[in-house]
Amino acid sequence: MNGSHFKSAWVAMAMFMACSSHASLLETGQTTIQVRGQSLAVELVHQEQWMSPTLEEAVIHIAPVLRSHAAKTNTEACVRLCTSMSEPSQWEAVVITAHSQVACPLIRVCSQGFEPTEHHIHSHPRQQVSRLNRADQILTGSDESVGHDRNIHLPSRADQAIGPGFLVTQRSIMWFDHRSHRVVHRF
Repeated sequence: MNGSHFKSAWVAMAMFMACSSHASLLETGQTTIQVRGQSLAVELVHQEQWMSPTLEEAVIHIAPVLRSHAAKTNTEACVRLCTSMSEPSQWEAVVITAHSQVACPLIRVCSQGFEPTEHHIHSHPRQQVSRLNRADQILTGSDESVGHDRNIHLPSRADQAIGPGFLVTQRSIMWFDHRSHRVVHRF
């Protein structure tokens, strides 16, 4: 797969932030989004609120949920961290998945009293992808069925293009932005 497929996938995910029904996701645990005229199911994996003094500690707190999801399903999960409007050290995470092995929709959904931060977190699958599934094809805009080589332990170029964020792998948590990345925690 080439980089243009991933670029278009992130454009589609940005559309999701603007137009999907987030309320139904929190109420029912699922919603459907439209990407390039195709329906894609998005599922709520986990929702939690907790106290942490720093951003990195908040990420370390929620990372096991994403890591467990990736280990069990070999698909990506993602979350946009939210902070309390009245207590800056109170965090919320709404963890979702589209059951894609190569991409994850970015959302900006928070409970009442919380607002989204600019930091997203996502996981990579526990192993290389050999065959793309339907969700992969929809999100990447590719009709190819064969997977691709990527280092699942590092942020991809598409990941860095949307940064800043955090990547959770089976080995570590990495912070990344448009230019660089660094390990913030090892498992």
